[in-house]
Amino acid sequence: MSDLGHHQMYLIEEFAEDYLNKHLARRALVKRVLLITGSVPLTGTLLFSLGCGRLLEGNAAQMFQSLAKLAALPAETLVCCGHEYTLANARFALTVDPDNAALRARAAEVERLRAANQFTLPVKLGAEKSENPFLRADDPAIARHLGLEGADALAVFTELRERKNRF
Repeated sequence: MSDLGHHQMYLIEEFAEDYLNKHLARRALVKRVLLITGSVPLTGTLLFSLGCGRLLEGNAAQMFQSLAKLAALPAETLVCCGHEYTLANARFALTVDPDNAALRARAAEVERLRAANQFTLPVKLGAEKSENPFLRADDPAIARHLGLEGADALAVFTELRERKNRF
């Protein structure tokens, strides 16, 4: 725990603990997820609105476990992402979860906000849990749409990440 002005800062997850031994130690700081005053996660490049970070280090299982820890936080938690990628993520999410009414509504809202040059962040974690396919890899509808019916959530997550890499 550290003090940041009148806030307390807690490290709740370090996604790539061995990354400090690689070339750019400063990038490792971005992979850390911090909670400020226990209520606002600064997710860096781990979780984005309607998406998640690339697997530049570590593996899909580590990323999946880290995202599960974030998803366990209360629905009212405001998520602060490292970048405004929501529009591109919404467009991808609709390709893998086209029947999700909450996602379709959020994608329309994101289109409107970005067209007006407004931010889509921060976002409530509860919305992400119903709209972000990377937090819903256990949903049979997503697995079915990917042709992975009956696959475990990690396999679905891995396929989602691979498809996003090629999107």
